[in-house]
Amino acid sequence: MLLLLIHSAQAHESDPQYFYLDDTADLLGSAELDSGWLPKDGLLAVRFQIDAEGGADVEMEGESTLTWPTDLNLGFTPTPATGFMDVDSELGVVVSLKFDIDIYSWESEIASEWVEVAGSTAFEPFVLEGGAQEQVALTAEGRSETVFEYYYDVLAGVASVGFYADLQPQSDLLFTGKAWEVDEGSAVLAGEEIVIPAERQPYYETDAHLVGSWENELNLVFLPVFQVCITVLGCYDIEITEIPLNLVTETFEQKFRPVQLHFPLPVLTSDAADHDFGAVEVGNLTNLEVPVTNLGELALEGVATIVGDGAFTVYPEYFMAGDDTTDGMVVTFSPLEEGLAEATLVISSNDPTSPDLEIALSGEGFTDAGTSNGADSVSSGIVSSCGCASTSGGGAGGLALVVGILLTGAVRRRDEH
Repeated sequence: MLLLLIHSAQAHESDPQYFYLDDTADLLGSAELDSGWLPKDGLLAVRFQIDAEGGADVEMEGESTLTWPTDLNLGFTPTPATGFMDVDSELGVVVSLKFDIDIYSWESEIASEWVEVAGSTAFEPFVLEGGAQEQVALTAEGRSETVFEYYYDVLAGVASVGFYADLQPQSDLLFTGKAWEVDEGSAVLAGEEIVIPAERQPYYETDAHLVGSWENELNLVFLPVFQVCITVLGCYDIEITEIPLNLVTETFEQKFRPVQLHFPLPVLTSDAADHDFGAVEVGNLTNLEVPVTNLGELALEGVATIVGDGAFTVYPEYFMAGDDTTDGMVVTFSPLEEGLAEATLVISSNDPTSPDLEIALSGEGFTDAGTSNGADSVSSGIVSSCGCASTSGGGAGGLALVVGILLTGAVRRRDEH
C-alpha cells in the first residue's frame, strides 16, 4: 500500500525541450518625415526629408517542460543571462536650402546621407511579470558631427551659400513580455503553467509563441547654421538653435517565431478485466497473468499493488514497457481458509490518462474432507500470456509454476510435522 501511495503522489514528466528563440522587431516600418521649410517666413530656410528603416534583433534561450499527473502542465523556464537585444536602424536624410533676398532667389537639394542609429543590451528572458527582469529599456543613439557641410557659389560672382548641421538621432525602446501562448491557453506570469486536458495520445505536439510588447520613440535634433553672401548686399547668417523632430512614436505587440515542441507520452492498454478465480482448495493456488502494453512514445512504468484480502499476491510489483512493447505481472490466489476472498489489483503508472487501473479480484477457498491439504496437484488458472519483460527465465507462466511447487512443498512439510 505504501508503494502505491508513493507512486500515485509522484509527478511525472516528459523529456524537456530546449529551444533557441530569435526574431526581429520592425521598429520603424517605412517611417517618413518632411519638416517643411524652416523657418516658414524668412530670407533663408532649410528643409529636412527623412526616410527610416531598421529594427531590433532579439535572442533568448530556455526550455519547455510537460508534467502531470491528471492534466498536462506545459511550462517555460528561461536560461539565465541568454537574452540579448541589438538595435540597428538607418536614417536617410536629405537637406535642401533656399533664399529669397531682394531680387536674388535660389532653392536646391544640397546633401543626402545615411545616418546609423545603434545600441545593444543583455537581459534576462522572458521578461514576463514576476520574472528576474520585467522589462528591457534601451536607448540607441547616432551622432554625426557637422554631418552636412556645404559651400557653393550659386550665382557666379554674385552669391554664395555656406551650410553645416549637426544631427542627433535617439531611439528610446521599452520591451516587455506579455505571455506564452499555445492553442489551448496562455501563461502570463513567470513560472506559470498552461493546463492542457490529457488525451490518449502517444505524444503532445504544439507551436508555442512568446508575445511581447514594444514601445518605441525616435526623435531627431538638428542644429543647422547657414550663410548667404551676395556681393552687392553683404552676408546674411541664420542659426536655428534647435530643430526637434519626432519621427516615430509607436506601441505594438509582436508574436515571436514559433517554438516547435514535441513531447513523447506513455499510453497504457491492457485486455485484463475483473476476474473470479473460482473455487480453490485451501493450500493450493491459481495464477492470472496481466499484460500491460505501451502504445506511446515515452517509456511506460509503474507499480502493481493488491488492496484487500491477503490471499492475493502480485509479482513483480514494478513494471516498465518501452514504446510499442508489453510487460506485465502475475496475480496469485492462494486461499488460507474457507470462504469468499476479495481484493483489487491496482496498476499505477505514468500514463496521464490512466494513472490508476483497477481490476476486481475474487475467489473462494474450500477444503475437501477426503483430500489432504497437501495434495500434489496445483491449480492452474492462467488465462492469458503477457510475455512479461519484468520477469526472467520462463516468464510469468514459469514463475507461477515455481511458486506453486514451493507452496506445495511447504504444505507437505507442514503435514509431516
